[in-house]
Amino acid sequence: MSRGADLLRQRLATSGLLPSAAPIARSLARGASAAAPVESTGDASPDASGGTSDDAFDDAFDGASGGTFDDASGGAPGTALPAFIAHSLARWRLLHDIPIAYLVPDTAALLPPESLRFFAIDDAWMEALTEGALMAGGRGSRELAHARDARPQAAHEARALLTEVRAVRQGRLVIGGFGKPAPVAPVAGGLVTGFLLRSELVTRWPGMELRAWTSADPLDVPPGADPAAVEAARPDLVVRILRLERLNPSLLLALFDGQPQMLWLEEPHHAVQFGVEQDGGPPELVLRDLPGATVDRVEVPMRVVSQAGPGVIDVAALALAITNATPNAVPTTAAGLARQLLRAPSRQRFGG
Repeated sequence: MSRGADLLRQRLATSGLLPSAAPIARSLARGASAAAPVESTGDASPDASGGTSDDAFDDAFDGASGGTFDDASGGAPGTALPAFIAHSLARWRLLHDIPIAYLVPDTAALLPPESLRFFAIDDAWMEALTEGALMAGGRGSRELAHARDARPQAAHEARALLTEVRAVRQGRLVIGGFGKPAPVAPVAGGLVTGFLLRSELVTRWPGMELRAWTSADPLDVPPGADPAAVEAARPDLVVRILRLERLNPSLLLALFDGQPQMLWLEEPHHAVQFGVEQDGGPPELVLRDLPGATVDRVEVPMRVVSQAGPGVIDVAALALAITNATPNAVPTTAAGLARQLLRAPSRQRFGG
């Protein structure tokens, strides 16, 4: 963890949120047990009051942040972490600010183009990351002991804020804001799972929508169901999305609060789309009656514009084919033809 700790130390030192990384990290970790004295190898110097300059800063910081860890409890934390520190730890538990090379060392081999990789985050790795962040204040024996004692409380508070990180990033919540709703408790066990999708789909549809469900049973989540209706009727089937972000133009990262049994990836719903279907054979058009039920399928006639193959749809021939297939069920006007060509956003299911 030395390389990771060095990176975190640099980030804390250069962050505009932290006036001084080392004193604050020491202030966070003041939960060491008072059962036995711990010798420090730090270079803090005594000040005029008989203490050290670091202690004076810690006391000032504690007063500003509303408290610190109480040594009288034998190292157990007495009060909460400062809000921005707890939020930063929660962000790191959701892999924010962590370079992709740390997650996928060999992208070409582990994540080739047009691939999807599912994973679960190792909680032990997250614990080591938390401890490394708390140790950013110094490498003396006292600081290391304080960081180890503060880690359980820090990890607990970071887990409790996982469901808030996305809301803060979207501007719907403010870190430590007054009057904000209580955080939604993570699922039992605190398991965080996710996937990495490297595909041209991510580039073409940056607003691609994602749904995650706890069941892959078609009786619970029908393939053509309206997700909003399913969420309203069965909120227990919904898996919360903790993070959904493009890491680069073709790479999408998603993290979930728990382990979903089925995923839906859908095209964005922000535009009207016209088209036909093609699955290895000639293009076809699915015909629907006025209520929307499928009544037939017809092959789509194409106009050959070159020797290379079909070019564009022969609209007149297609209208005639629709009329012959469903003479009474489908209007033959221009509006009726447009209605048949209207396509819902594509939906890809994984797991069910």
